[in-house]
Amino acid sequence: MVLPVWDGYVDRRLTAAVRSIQDQGLPVGLILVDNASTVPLPAIPGTRQVHSPRRLTLGASRNLGLGHVSTPYVLFWDADDVMPAGTLRHLRSILEDDASAVAVATAMHHPVTGRIYPFPPRWAYAASYRGRLFALLNTVRPLFPGLGSVLMRTESVRECGGYDDADHGEDWAFTSVLAFRGRVRLTRRSGRAYLASPTSLSSVHRSVAAVWARRCRVRRRLRADPSVPGYCKRCLPLIAVLQCADVLVFRVLRQLGQKARGTATGPVLTNSRGRAGTPSTEEVGTKWEN
Repeated sequence: MVLPVWDGYVDRRLTAAVRSIQDQGLPVGLILVDNASTVPLPAIPGTRQVHSPRRLTLGASRNLGLGHVSTPYVLFWDADDVMPAGTLRHLRSILEDDASAVAVATAMHHPVTGRIYPFPPRWAYAASYRGRLFALLNTVRPLFPGLGSVLMRTESVRECGGYDDADHGEDWAFTSVLAFRGRVRLTRRSGRAYLASPTSLSSVHRSVAAVWARRCRVRRRLRADPSVPGYCKRCLPLIAVLQCADVLVFRVLRQLGQKARGTATGPVLTNSRGRAGTPSTEEVGTKWEN
């Protein structure tokens, strides 16, 4: 398991994040990537530290940790998230039982309200049973997380080349090609307590230019990856059009929803029954627009 950390993340919820991983009841090789942190990382028993002499992008810091992974499965975690009990065993059992799967991902929830976030989208669970269709749809809009409670086969991650060298969209560019290497399993169980901060990297890259740059990065990755089938590469112009339409439709629907609810900008949360909930200020700026 790889967990990059630097600066303010050291002082916040790092200890709780590590404890939640170590309390999973399974032996875990936890690699803390010191991304040139100005705040010294504490010596935490049961962890191994890898140091970068200079500040790397988020994607590059994860790849640095990936180079030190020696287990058949790998999971990339954030320093301010908490893993619910039993999550790791649940993920591992699914991967062990399905040799065709390259990854298995859970839902995630708000740690205060308990509400389930709308990612992965509900329709993605049905699409995940059709591997190539799921992979194609994932090129237009991200359908599963590339970090957090998603357990992946280490060999497949390395074959993909890991994450893009970027601070935003690096996970979608990576998962866009990973999904063509095997089935992605989705489970409705929540495996991540996620509380977004307005200053987190996923919250600050929300301009039109940043949104489009993420989609361009996906298409470049698809074009260069040898495992992506030829028909997908020939459809890249169409994928670009669909990505653009997706952004426009998503923004219009979100604005209409905000007007109807009279709430501030932010993702709509749903509870376990799919009912809408009001996002808190901490959730403003989270990344499901991508």
